Amino acid sequence: MLSIVTAAKGRIEQTKEAFNSIWENAEDPANIEHYIVVDCKDHALKQLVTEYSNFYKSVGINIVATEVCHCNVPNGYENRNIHKEYWNPLAKSCSGDLVFGMPNDCIIETKGFDRIMLESFEEAKAKYKHDCFQVLIDDDCSRDSARPTGIKRLAENSNWSKGKLEFSQENIECNTEKEFCSWVILSRSAVNAIQGICADEYQFDSADRHIYDVFANTPIPAQIDLRDLVSTKHVSHWTGRAEIDEVHMSKPIKNEKCYTELAVIDKLKPYHYRVNYEIIRQVFDIDKEICSL
Repeated sequence: MLSIVTAAKGRIEQTKEAFNSIWENAEDPANIEHYIVVDCKDHALKQLVTEYSNFYKSVGINIVATEVCHCNVPNGYENRNIHKEYWNPLAKSCSGDLVFGMPNDCIIETKGFDRIMLESFEEAKAKYKHDCFQVLIDDDCSRDSARPTGIKRLAENSNWSKGKLEFSQENIECNTEKEFCSWVILSRSAVNAIQGICADEYQFDSADRHIYDVFANTPIPAQIDLRDLVSTKHVSHWTGRAEIDEVHMSKPIKNEKCYTELAVIDKLKPYHYRVNYEIIRQVFDIDKEICSL
């Protein structure tokens, strides 16, 4: 089964297009489930998600919608942990063999994307003798001529207090490299090792690039490259296809602490090691070796 998980805010029309693209392109809808979380005060989106959920549940599709509430926590929304409170609970509670972290600005373009992803996963398991993988699909960065302009505009209008201009320049320089995927797609074993789709401790941007680095540096291959087979369109301010909106403006304000204390690599090593250990454990059947001692 393929689990799609979405932490959504605002973007009503983009959300409709994104969600519709799942079912317009799925080959086996019954083998897909969709878990969604929204903020309790995002009333327009909550209504849309409720309608969406009710419709697809009526035809036998598993849609699970939840919400996060910060109403009783002073400055709770501004200081929220996007992975710990939104994405990771979805990833841990769904049941799919693959978990696709799909934001509501991702439009799927490839017919049969679900079959391609699941079949490729089974082939990779057989080839590499483990099931701890990241799946890479095309997020259209290399096809997006407007992306540098969108990033520059975002930098000029950002309220982030440190590093934004430098960070934007880095993205501009790297945006055409076929190096990583903006969407995080992991196998169940990888989700279990990380305890989500990105460590709770990783409280700043470029989680997608960070996860790529984890799975690009494993002792045995752990990436399934489908970028020539599965295409998506990225509809956001990053790509220049949308204006800076409430999704960006509502992000926690970044400060120097984020780029010093929270970014210390030592805080992220433990789960990186867990991914490597899980792969080695399976490939070399460490459990069997231990039992034989």
